[in-house]
Amino acid sequence: MSENKNTVSQSDELGTVHIAEEVIASIAAIAATEVDGVSGLSGAMELSELLGKKNLSRGVKIAVEGSAVTCDVFILVKRTFAILKVSQQVQENVKAHIESMTGLEAPAVNVHVVGISFEKVAKKVKS
Repeated sequence: MSENKNTVSQSDELGTVHIAEEVIASIAAIAATEVDGVSGLSGAMELSELLGKKNLSRGVKIAVEGSAVTCDVFILVKRTFAILKVSQQVQENVKAHIESMTGLEAPAVNVHVVGISFEKVAKKVKS
């Protein structure tokens, strides 16, 4: 397994497969938001978002060394959920998705809880 700038490559007798780091970050973002209790991801707004393009990997940072992916996920937790339990489930889900979809190892998934989501409850209006 070798890596180029922003791409992870794996060669075999049939040829080479290149996986963009952005793809790995998107896999991690989707896996994190699948966990019950995660309200969303948090990260700095990027130029692509200012131009109206949705960036699925916002709130995820990836570092690849050889065939190992280190992932940092920045989440918002819903106020009624246990932070530690949600964080552990995010770690497990992100690791499983990265490993099953890319064939790479994910020995470290670091979860950063950057906020609590206080969802507004709609008030009933009397008629």
